[in-house]
Amino acid sequence: MAPKIPSYKDYKDSKHRFRLKMRELEHTQEQDFFREVEHNSEIDQNKFWYLVNSSRKRKCRYDEPLHVEGEVYRSTTEKLLVWENYFSSLYVCHWPS
Repeated sequence: MAPKIPSYKDYKDSKHRFRLKMRELEHTQEQDFFREVEHNSEIDQNKFWYLVNSSRKRKCRYDEPLHVEGEVYRSTTEKLLVWENYFSSLYVCHWPS
């Protein structure tokens, strides 16, 4: 049996699922943060204000290292190459001869 060649629709579906999962994770993290702030507002005023102030000075999450298959990529160039390889592997077009 011949291997299935991914179509453009497969690529778009994968991209959609990836972005949906990212939004879900961001929402979960945000909800956890709000629960912690609410909890600490009643118990520990110092920690409450620390959390509130730190949320205003958020660092860009893109500065974090990227972990893929046991490898760690830190530079922007390395990360871009990893994403390029990932997305190009999702959509491979074979034109008829």
